[in-house]
Amino acid sequence: MLYQMLNCLCRARPVILAALLAIGSPFAYAVHDNVPPPQLFELDANTVNDSGAGLPDDWNNIHSGPNGASITTGIVPDTTPRVFTGGSKDILDISGWSHRLGSSPPKSDLLNAYAAAYPSGQDLIIYFGADRASTNGTVTTGFWFFKNEISINANGSFSGLHSDGDVLVVADYDNGGKVGTIVVYEWLGGGLQKIVQSQNLLGTPGLFCDGGDNVCATTNGSNIAVPWNGTLVPGQFFEGGINITQLIPGAGCFSSFMATSRSSTSETAEIKNFILDSFPVCGMTVTKQCSAPELAGANNDMIKYRISGNVANTGFGTLYGITVTDSPALDSNSLGFFTCDVNGNATSTPANPATLGAGQKICYVASFTSSQNGGTDTVTASGNTASGGGGSAVSDTATATCPSLQLNPDVTVDKTCKSCLEPGTTPNRVVLTTSYVGAVCNKKDFPLLNVNVVDAATSAAGDTLQAVDSQGVPMPNVNLSNFTLGAATLDNNNVLVPTCQYFKGSYYPTAALLKTDLSKTTLDADNAAFTDRVTVTGKVPFATTPVTLGFKDATCNLCEPGTSCDPLTP
Repeated sequence: MLYQMLNCLCRARPVILAALLAIGSPFAYAVHDNVPPPQLFELDANTVNDSGAGLPDDWNNIHSGPNGASITTGIVPDTTPRVFTGGSKDILDISGWSHRLGSSPPKSDLLNAYAAAYPSGQDLIIYFGADRASTNGTVTTGFWFFKNEISINANGSFSGLHSDGDVLVVADYDNGGKVGTIVVYEWLGGGLQKIVQSQNLLGTPGLFCDGGDNVCATTNGSNIAVPWNGTLVPGQFFEGGINITQLIPGAGCFSSFMATSRSSTSETAEIKNFILDSFPVCGMTVTKQCSAPELAGANNDMIKYRISGNVANTGFGTLYGITVTDSPALDSNSLGFFTCDVNGNATSTPANPATLGAGQKICYVASFTSSQNGGTDTVTASGNTASGGGGSAVSDTATATCPSLQLNPDVTVDKTCKSCLEPGTTPNRVVLTTSYVGAVCNKKDFPLLNVNVVDAATSAAGDTLQAVDSQGVPMPNVNLSNFTLGAATLDNNNVLVPTCQYFKGSYYPTAALLKTDLSKTTLDADNAAFTDRVTVTGKVPFATTPVTLGFKDATCNLCEPGTSCDPLTP
């Protein structure tokens, strides 16, 4: 009861102090009290929200308060205990640290660790804590906040290095578990620089705060129950808070969190136990949609896609120099940034990607051109925590499935024929020849590939199928068994004009058909006819299998009144 009374009394002092500071100057946001409101987190030596539902967070209910954390580690258990080895010390860069599997003595054996970051006005406030196996003996608990992402390697080393602006908060426990002092360090210029050392200016046993209420810590003075570790005895649970912005301006973006312990209060002492977790205080997300496929390229043999989406700053600090890149690469000069509507879609109002505030979004629109029809596409959004690129890089990726462009061909196939007598190549004989002309025309705005024109009489004796121009002049460079038929073109009235390839040929028929029933043959010259079919196959762009594009049957009679045997023209 005495402890609780003193704790309540100590809350009044920062309220008065903050009120005085507010006259003629901006608020400095308090760590352990609601100065100025709203209150973010209960730094009260337990894990339960004592104020009721809908009020500040506590470790049992992170995110459930009205001013939820922007990022939290959650409760991180030491499921695979590891310890530092090889003289690892806080004063060394991370390249000088090493680790192995194992546990520490109970007093420095951390069981769980936790951290949560809150934006408060323009300030970043971080709450952190840990519980340990035993309270017997003096121990120092440290809490690192790394700007770079730090992880462990299988060979016993650590991945990542210190960066200027890394923050270390150290709390000393005396024998029995009471907080003795708190020190805040910044990693700067390759070493630790002391920023502040708490002298318990609020004057309450069990709660240490500096005079500006920018760093505070406390430990439980009685048994408390926590859902992740049962009952904790006095001194077994520790929690603290720090206003990063007030103590170390510009150091507000972190990637990793580490709770540590050592048996000595000296920063040169070897660190023992640790719990490491991701803590992306600054971050971004990107979304992407891929749509509106259309033909592109000089020969309409490519596909252009429209991509769009938004980039959101999900962290605390401002991000600078927002960029969006794509794989495949974006079309040159196609990328534009715009404000977003309430649904996160681009409006027509341009936006400046130079800065993106916490919680803000910026929308983008661009295009890319590909030789692939459909498939996946990946966009990458990037930014930096400092203008000019001097901070930490932040990025995110998103992959979208692009719809296939459905290309439906539309061709016309025409063919006419006539039969005539001509001097045969065999002396003293008259020979019957059937000649034909035709055209295949593409009516769509995309080319047709691997086009093959086949006449049913191709295998007949004397067939002369060949490509010609519209005047019937042979085109020896066009192979009718494999050619590209160009796309239809627009005329001056913006109307598509088909592109055509003409052909002609002749053959010697081997039988005469009954013109009233082409399934039968006849020797009656007046009723004799000759017929065959031309078939056109090919592929639309991006297809793998050719299809039949069209066909045309042509029938001509043996005896056609007034028929001239002059050559046919298309």
